[in-house]
Amino acid sequence: MMGNSGDSKAFNVLSYIGPLFIIGLLAKPGDSDTRFRANQGLVLFLAEITCSIVLALLGLVLGFIPVLGAILTWIVSLAVAVIVLLFILYGIRNALSGNRKELLYIGHLEFIH
Repeated sequence: MMGNSGDSKAFNVLSYIGPLFIIGLLAKPGDSDTRFRANQGLVLFLAEITCSIVLALLGLVLGFIPVLGAILTWIVSLAVAVIVLLFILYGIRNALSGNRKELLYIGHLEFIH
């Protein structure tokens, strides 16, 4: 199966860590598994950016509520961070085991063909 080499696994794992999805894409542009992982990483990275923007806006709005606003913003931010970390770990686990599974809820999006 294409993509089982140590280099490919490393690139596939890196794909789930922020903007590092680009490394495997540049190193192995013809490898379908690496392209799949790079797409999943890009989708996750875009979701992280979107969540950051939404959390910043939420912080601005909730900032008008003394004390409680800061606490609510912190709780929501922590929850989002944990969810993102779980998505990253899920992707890395699949990359290491060779399972070609899409990320839940967002993995069906395709930007890299």
